[in-house]
Amino acid sequence: MSSNSFDVLGAKSFGFRVCWINRTGAPPDPIGPMPDLVVSSFDELVVAVS
Repeated sequence: MSSNSFDVLGAKSFGFRVCWINRTGAPPDPIGPMPDLVVSSFDELVVAVS
């Protein structure tokens, strides 16, 4: 999990499943792959993975 879209690119490139905590509602990075899950907060992450 990361709050930076560029970390999504790196992790996905290595085959990891990725959750992007997009607190600001930023658009996804157009260069890299999409994260497996996008949430806006840690609270939302807990609900999503429970």
